[in-house]
Amino acid sequence: MNGAARDVRWVARVVAAAVVALAAGTVYASVSLTSQAQRGPIRLLLTAPPRALVIEQRTVQLAPGPNRLTVQWDRARVDRASVFLRAPEAGDGIDLSGAIFPRGMDNAVCWDVVATRAQPVTLEALYRLDGLTWAPEYRIEMTAGAEQGAFRATALLANNTGDDLPSAPYFVGDQCIGEQPLANGETVRLGFFERPALALAPQTVFDASRYGNAVVLRARLTNTAESGLGCAALHRGRVRTYLRTEEGALALSGEDELPDLPIGCTADVFLCYQDDLRATRSELPSTDVNVRRDSRGRTVVYDSDQNRRIELENPRPHPVAIRVIEHADGQWQIGRSTHAYTRTDATTLEFTVDVPAAGETNGKAVLEYRLRRQNLAP
Repeated sequence: MNGAARDVRWVARVVAAAVVALAAGTVYASVSLTSQAQRGPIRLLLTAPPRALVIEQRTVQLAPGPNRLTVQWDRARVDRASVFLRAPEAGDGIDLSGAIFPRGMDNAVCWDVVATRAQPVTLEALYRLDGLTWAPEYRIEMTAGAEQGAFRATALLANNTGDDLPSAPYFVGDQCIGEQPLANGETVRLGFFERPALALAPQTVFDASRYGNAVVLRARLTNTAESGLGCAALHRGRVRTYLRTEEGALALSGEDELPDLPIGCTADVFLCYQDDLRATRSELPSTDVNVRRDSRGRTVVYDSDQNRRIELENPRPHPVAIRVIEHADGQWQIGRSTHAYTRTDATTLEFTVDVPAAGETNGKAVLEYRLRRQNLAP
């Protein structure tokens, strides 16, 4: 058999010994028998990106008592520290000890197996091949109004191991997503998750630290069954958003990175820019207050007041609620503010600003607040 995954070979060393007591200690007189294990199926498990594991199944004949099993490879670029041996079937009457890395053999890992009786046993070796990687990619096709969207997840699998991989099934969790060979230097895309109607919970957002003066539309994805997900955790990966034009064609409207999203958790994803909505943000010069000095009159620590102003403009015939996200580092507190705020973490505060329609107060709203940064050093 050819290919990187098939260059890994197993050697079963069966040790049957009598114990001889010597003055210096106990020595195991042993006889070693080398036999080739019977090869079983191979499959690939796509774990946390970019890692992909090869799972190779073998059947070996064990003798009663201690046995030494060796997994050895020749040309394959195996990550030695990743090699793991397990017995998937319970009740085999064997005990697997920890891995042994033999001195002078960089291409082998050994295990001591204690069997209660002579028996054939099915074992699985799991290992990583350097150069075998994958990355999840996500696609959202928004409906009109962006309330829902078709959601599709794909796995981008790349083989840069230096060898061709044989035909094998690919798994994400317990789900088989395809079976095919993968030549060296080749990349394939396999779909593994799809939902025709995913709740997007769109929000209009202004966050100058991420988008400058642009107002954007973001989806709030919740990994629950109620929203259309909830069957598995989603790994960090690129997400592209598409919007269908009046002609019926799909046009790319945005690209973002979805963070790791465990079941029950929520993440915000960029959908598109809201070009008709405008925002202007300004900061007045800061003022030092509550200055503390040492005995020589030198400033030791002080606070700083800064006034921030954000003007929002809405040309639409209906009002718009805009989620304004602001940031501050260190210790801080909010003094005067025209709108209520929520402190979401140590460096982030959020406001909700209702901007009236174009015919009302010129479709404008202004947010002003004073930020006091505390205990600053000169």
